[in-house]
Amino acid sequence: MLKIENLTVVYYNVISVLHGVSLEARDEAITALLGGNGSGKTTLMRAVSGLLDIYEGDILEGTIELSGTKVNHLSSEEITKKMRLTYLLEGRPLFEYLTVDENLKAASYCRWDKNVAQDIETVLGYFPVLRNRYQSKAGYLSGGEQQMLCVGMALMTNPQFLLLDEPSLGLAPILVKELFQIIEKIHHEKGISILLSEQNARVALAISTYGYVMENGRVVLDGDARDLINNDDIRESYLGTTAEGEKDYKEAKRYKRRKRWL
Repeated sequence: MLKIENLTVVYYNVISVLHGVSLEARDEAITALLGGNGSGKTTLMRAVSGLLDIYEGDILEGTIELSGTKVNHLSSEEITKKMRLTYLLEGRPLFEYLTVDENLKAASYCRWDKNVAQDIETVLGYFPVLRNRYQSKAGYLSGGEQQMLCVGMALMTNPQFLLLDEPSLGLAPILVKELFQIIEKIHHEKGISILLSEQNARVALAISTYGYVMENGRVVLDGDARDLINNDDIRESYLGTTAEGEKDYKEAKRYKRRKRWL
């Protein structure tokens, strides 16, 4: 459904961030995009969603296709409305001074129709805690509740494809587990394709079918999620364990030099 070929992106016509990235996110699947800070994950999602120009970024070469349609030069509004792709940015973007109800309705502006009320009920079904805070201002919600509201707002756009950028950021482990269980449930019940950008490789690969690892603006490794989670490089670099057991942090610098993809 989403196909990226040889994508090269720069900021301010000077700073090169992506260097010939190619990947595919399959239809009705969850695809994990792994990598540390500065690896290029967020830039890739900005390019796909049409938001690069806001950040003074440009696509120098390469193509982005969604359902067979080239979207390189479409605006973010066209990508959301016509192509039904929604990008949930990191950092819990919501309207702090609006209530939960008002945030959900505001998110549906791009497809306002008779099914909005029904879809709000669906969102509250996925996130029962929001029903109890329905008339509370979003700024007074906990971090976990805010992230759930953001996912609910993304669902209110009626997407066929979701880009989720670091949904676990800043959440306690128990909330991360609960949130990812709901994301997996949404995927299975609504058939939404998801590209999931995460530093938490364990939870991302647990619900994904395929994964890519990015480093320094390039895809350095890809494969089935089960293969990646058992890969020694992935386990030591992102999960903190090896085939023998716990990671020896005294060897961390030497390990970084011997990674197979460098």
